[in-house]
Amino acid sequence: MGILSSFNLGITGITGIIEIIFTIIIIYIIHYYYNYYNRLNPLPGPFPLPLIGNHYLFHINDYSRFLKKCYEKYGDLFEIYVSGERQICLGKLNDFDKLFNPSSKTNFKLRNLYNPGLDEFAVSGYGIVFNHNFKSWQFNRQFFNQAMLTPSFSHLSLSQTQIFIKEITNYWNNISENNINFDLRKWMFSFMTDLLLDLFIGKRSHSINKYYSELINDNNLDDDNNKDKDDDKSVGYAELLLKYVDGYTFHLFFGAYAKYIPIFKGIAKNHIINRNNYWNYIYNIINNHKKIIENTPKDQLRQDLITLLLTANTDHDINISKSKVQDFNPDLQRPLNDKELLINLSESIGGGVDAISSTFIFLIYNIIKNPEVIIKIREEVVNILGKDPRNINMEDLDKFKYIEAVIKETVRINSLTPLVDRYNDVPDEVAGYNWPANTHFIMNSSGIQSDSKFWENPEKFDPERFINPSLNNNLKALIVFGGGIKICPGRKLGMIILKTLTALLVPQFDFELVNPNVPMKIRYAIFNQPAELYIRIKKRDISLK
Repeated sequence: MGILSSFNLGITGITGIIEIIFTIIIIYIIHYYYNYYNRLNPLPGPFPLPLIGNHYLFHINDYSRFLKKCYEKYGDLFEIYVSGERQICLGKLNDFDKLFNPSSKTNFKLRNLYNPGLDEFAVSGYGIVFNHNFKSWQFNRQFFNQAMLTPSFSHLSLSQTQIFIKEITNYWNNISENNINFDLRKWMFSFMTDLLLDLFIGKRSHSINKYYSELINDNNLDDDNNKDKDDDKSVGYAELLLKYVDGYTFHLFFGAYAKYIPIFKGIAKNHIINRNNYWNYIYNIINNHKKIIENTPKDQLRQDLITLLLTANTDHDINISKSKVQDFNPDLQRPLNDKELLINLSESIGGGVDAISSTFIFLIYNIIKNPEVIIKIREEVVNILGKDPRNINMEDLDKFKYIEAVIKETVRINSLTPLVDRYNDVPDEVAGYNWPANTHFIMNSSGIQSDSKFWENPEKFDPERFINPSLNNNLKALIVFGGGIKICPGRKLGMIILKTLTALLVPQFDFELVNPNVPMKIRYAIFNQPAELYIRIKKRDISLK
């Protein structure tokens, strides 16, 4: 009897716990929908579910498509819920103008609020990408303006880009001769990793050679260019970088909950281990570079990013131009400390590799689908550089008007950033409504860049729309590098690399999709990225149009 009583009491206790949990869930749902139906300024939009918001309507890699469909269904002002947060989606250009105000006095200074997940990843309050502290962001941003927009860095970027292009051209010649298919995503990620490491920290990872070696070995070929550099410890940098970016993204979206969910807890732990390894790699480079600066005359220092950042606001400062922000805020005139330098370098390398490589992959995909564009690119290159290849100079870059139009049309069709975030730090009026501070606004670039109100035949890949003013297009509806006070500081570098890649590789090779009838796979991790793109190439005579 006693045993049965104990058993019954156990059942009763479990039932009671279940009833309590069920009651809490019901109360939460009632509270959630009470707030939803009594929200300020209710706008049209898809119906949200507790906790997940509108996630049930889209896969993370379909985020752009989801925003486009909402734009078509609800118009240029609607609301969505992502991870339980309400987001106000804007699609009118005059609203964009207000949120893109370049003044430091704008009410829309922030891209994000405090994120506990980024705190867990130990990057909260640092850098410029997701820094919620405006003063800290302003301090870090000035260094990028001083470094990445200087003529000396631009010249270094152009010369080094051409050196690395010559290297991959040698590899591609052999790939062409042996008719080897390859993943352009892997190739361009390797290329940009090597190039940006060289430009930013004066070191490369030999990622290009590593991927080339894999292709040669997989196809059982021998090649003199295939020099094994796997014994170089820097080869592992690409893997560290990939995992670091994934860890950054994971903690941005899920890091706040990782400690409470067993599966997420293990993932978060692995990301922290990789982050520490990645940071140790960069810290070693920083410390070695400090010694180089101390023992090298100022006028002999290489003007790469790490040198410009380390010497800024010090006795070794090699940068002639100064950010205007120093003129009115003396607090911003100190040097960067090691943690700030670490995060800035990590963000610039990670963001640059993803953004530039993804844009070029989208560009190649689009011009393969539109061969008449390839013909015009080649004609422009021959007209500017001549039939015999020569090095590109800065004046040549300004003349590549059609190539620039191709890049812009690529970004319009395949937006890297399907949305641009802003928060207001004080109450303000937007789109005809008054909003409290810390409202999350989204400028729906995916929507407006495919809207027939702004673009003639928006589904068509047509670079001419950026050249011929008679075409019915509103060029203000293109968001390439964001805008306002938060505009991308790497915009000049990005255009230098993209123009040079297009001008030197498109005339030299014919491109073909391995699977022409299969749509490109897209993944979303802060940027829209091609998951893969298998192509084959054929060497051609550059003198032929």
